[in-house]
Amino acid sequence: MSENVVIRDYRGIRKLVASELTVDSESTLLYDMSGQKSNVFPIAGIASLTRDTESSSDVKYYDDKPQFAVDSVGADTVTCECSAVPLEVIARLTGQKYDEETKMLLESSTAKKPYFAIGYITSDTNGDDVYVWRYKCKVASIPSEEHKTKDASTDSNGQQLVFTCFETVHKSELTGESFKSVVHKADNIISEEEFFRTVMTPDLIAAKYKPAPASEV
Repeated sequence: MSENVVIRDYRGIRKLVASELTVDSESTLLYDMSGQKSNVFPIAGIASLTRDTESSSDVKYYDDKPQFAVDSVGADTVTCECSAVPLEVIARLTGQKYDEETKMLLESSTAKKPYFAIGYITSDTNGDDVYVWRYKCKVASIPSEEHKTKDASTDSNGQQLVFTCFETVHKSELTGESFKSVVHKADNIISEEEFFRTVMTPDLIAAKYKPAPASEV
C-alpha cells in the first residue's frame, strides 16, 4: 500500500538563546539559575545555522569479504552566522570578563570557556515551527570579526559563532541514555515561551504529555 509523502523544506531560523550548564552528572543536569528562574539569555540575531556531525565508518574484512562495519558518531559542530554579538554576551560565552560599569570587555588568553545549552527555532515551508535545544555546547573559538572603512555601499559585517556540542553525561529517565539535543515539533501543549523559558530536557517534555492522574473518589 502506497502512502502520500509530505514534502517540505526547512525555511527560517530565529531566537538563538543560551543557558550556562553548571552540573552534568548521571543523576543531575542543571543550568544557571537566577533565584528560582532559569537564566536563559539571547545571544544575537541569527541569519543562518549549520550543523555538521563528526562520524566515520570502518569496514572490516574477514575471509576476503567485507563482514561488518564499525560506526562511530562524535561531536556536532554548529556554525551560527549572527549579527554583532554584544560584548557582555561574548564575555559570558567565552569566559572573559565584562565590566558593566565601564562597558569594557577584558580579554584574556587564560579564560576558561564554560559549557552552555543553546536553543533556537526553525520552521518548515508549511509554516510549522520546530523547537531545538542542544544541551552541552562550548564556543570553539573567539568569534571572528571583520571591520572596514565606511563607503557609499550598504555593506556591514556580523560575526560567526562556532559551537562544539557533545552528549551529556546525564542519562534521560525516558530512554536511559545520554543525549545531545532535542528537536520538537511545536504544538499546543508546550508554548514557545515555555519551551525557551528554561532548558527543556527530554524528560521535562515527556512529562508534559503524560495524562493527569485520575482523581481519587
